Amino acid sequence: VYDSTSEFRHFWVHSKLGEVPIHKTSSLNKFKFAPVPRFTANVEGLKKAYNQKAHGFQLDGLLFLNKHTHYELGPTPLCLVWKDNKTSRYMVDSSDGKSVSRLQTCTLYVSPEGEVKSLEDLTVGMLPKTMLQEAAASSSSSSSS
Repeated sequence: VYDSTSEFRHFWVHSKLGEVPIHKTSSLNKFKFAPVPRFTANVEGLKKAYNQKAHGFQLDGLLFLNKHTHYELGPTPLCLVWKDNKTSRYMVDSSDGKSVSRLQTCTLYVSPEGEVKSLEDLTVGMLPKTMLQEAAASSSSSSSS
């Protein structure tokens, strides 16, 4: 399953969940489990995904996956979580859903030219040339020791 496309992984999870009675509560199963609904990323699919009342549960954002990609460890531009005031009660990271986590995170990287970029390759800032020169000097001196 690890080395398969997201479409196959979605199919596999739905198949496996259909084999066990987890969609009902019982003395052994206090909570209902259900696979996450999936929609095509076109206008009609986005309208359906955005319609919170149609799901029967509280949304906590929309997850966009590249359907052809294989599983990626760690942050990847092939996966995006979208949260706004219609899709989530909390548009910030929260471990308990009630309080805002002290630290909010985003993943950025620095290009060789000093551009600070998001995983979507959007430039959000620029490092001063002096900082780049200092980092290069520090890197070359530590690698030669």
